Amino acid sequence: MSKLVIRYVSPHGRQEEGKFKSDASRIELSMRAVIDIDLAPLQNCNHLERLELSHNFIETLDLKPLRDMGSLQVIRLRDNRLTDLDLWPLHNCPNLVEIELTENRLRTLDVTPIFTCSLLLTDSSVVITADSILKHVLTPEKVMAQFQSVRTDRTAWTATPVVIWNDYDTLVKKIGWPLVIRRMKSVLSKIPKADWFGVQKGLLESLNMHELSGLDTDPKEILADVSEEEDFESSRERVYDRAVELLAAQVEQGGPTLFLDVLKMQDTRASRLIPSIVQQRKTELEDLEVQTLQGTTFLHSIWMTSYGFDVLSALDCGLTANYEEMKQVKAAFDEAGFDLAQRRVPSITHPNWDNTSRSFRRFIFRLARSHTGRKRE
Repeated sequence: MSKLVIRYVSPHGRQEEGKFKSDASRIELSMRAVIDIDLAPLQNCNHLERLELSHNFIETLDLKPLRDMGSLQVIRLRDNRLTDLDLWPLHNCPNLVEIELTENRLRTLDVTPIFTCSLLLTDSSVVITADSILKHVLTPEKVMAQFQSVRTDRTAWTATPVVIWNDYDTLVKKIGWPLVIRRMKSVLSKIPKADWFGVQKGLLESLNMHELSGLDTDPKEILADVSEEEDFESSRERVYDRAVELLAAQVEQGGPTLFLDVLKMQDTRASRLIPSIVQQRKTELEDLEVQTLQGTTFLHSIWMTSYGFDVLSALDCGLTANYEEMKQVKAAFDEAGFDLAQRRVPSITHPNWDNTSRSFRRFIFRLARSHTGRKRE
């Protein structure tokens, strides 16, 4: 069996080494007084699952040798002297579930490349950043579960970590458009179908296309025609035209009109969609019907319409309403000139939502549930 030799520098400037089997699943180099270490030999360690480098004096660490390591699951770097750490080499490590970085000197940490990692442990003083495309995917609940902060006394920080969203205009100036588009495509390649709408909305908003952020399709379609060879502005124009084209088909097929801002569309190339959107919103309300079972009215259908979404958000409703709450909802519809149809049923049957994706519905109903939570508080 061939050997794997990892060399590192100790505090006295002496070069030390650790020897492991080439098929090792765990590399343990904790408490070795490591100041500097070369991880290059790990490129050939195809079975590595755990890398343990805690309780050392490491100030900088290049993670590139871990790139595309399919077996890697855990990285522990607790109690070192890291002031900065680039996690992007880990973006194609599909089985990575835990990274521990507590008791270091990190000030900020970009979690974009490891947003699918189940657990990241950091000091409570570390500022978490992520690209804006993830703004609606990394919900407060997910952030609380995945990115856990620890106080200096090793007790858990119970507050939800604050995420600072990386603005793409700023990122382009800092690292250039080719790297930014690669970051976008890296995120899209890892997004499950259930989160398509959230990441798509975040992508369009981060490119200052808020008026189009109700587009409901495969988010990879938005960047289908974009190339690294083009400059940022040209690429953004191409994305805009592609989004308008996809939205035209969506509205024509009776798809959702939520989050489409017709006022902001007026002076843009999307203005041609306004008459169709207005008509579709009218049709949504004319066809609307809610069901009541044993005194409880189910509001799912209302939440799926543009006007209904605004009404229920303003009234702080959830997915269901009692008699008094429904009086307020009906009054809002009466004021707009629409008679909201309400039917008592022996059992609830949801309408045909074939023109919306499951991801879109999941996104809307999650927002609705958040209103219910606020009311109960």
